[in-house]
Amino acid sequence: TLQSYEQTSVMFKYQAYATLLRRFGDLTVKAGLQLGEEMINTTYDGYTHVDTKGRWMKFVPSLHVTYRTPSLHNFTFSYTHRSSEPENDQLTDFVFYDDDSFSLGNSDLRPSHVHTFEGGWNRYFENFGSIGIDAYYQAYTDEIADLNDVRFEPIYAKEVNFRKPINIGNSSVGGFTANVTYRRSEERVSRNAET
Repeated sequence: TLQSYEQTSVMFKYQAYATLLRRFGDLTVKAGLQLGEEMINTTYDGYTHVDTKGRWMKFVPSLHVTYRTPSLHNFTFSYTHRSSEPENDQLTDFVFYDDDSFSLGNSDLRPSHVHTFEGGWNRYFENFGSIGIDAYYQAYTDEIADLNDVRFEPIYAKEVNFRKPINIGNSSVGGFTANVTYRRSEERVSRNAET
């Protein structure tokens, strides 16, 4: 039947990591790099035969920096990157039929990426506690989401719902948090205001 099929997948992945940590007085820098490659070959056998292949190179850098002054100011900054590759059924041209709908993949899908930047400042007081501000910014590129629509499909001889993954574009989000920590003897009271 149209709803019956066999799926065979072969995946190959390798990754290499490198990390460097250096201290320059009160400044600490930690840099990282991930290199890798991922390959996948999936075969669908059913009402038709479809081979699906995907191959992606990974280049994932990271950076973390901290700096503390003699006057108890503490600064932090970090950058991280994350990528997400499409799944097997998101890439294939094989059509998955249900009773009154169907779904198919998209061989032109690109991996999605998230770039995250974070920074912070804290000031410590010996007889009080601390105050600080933390901020973040995330940039999303080539986000993947399902396109849901209706079209006439000859197999059903009518219009039916279908689903197909696409790269919907880019977006970003950011924010910050301000905090005050008051310490009296052994008692600590924390108050956070988030925006």
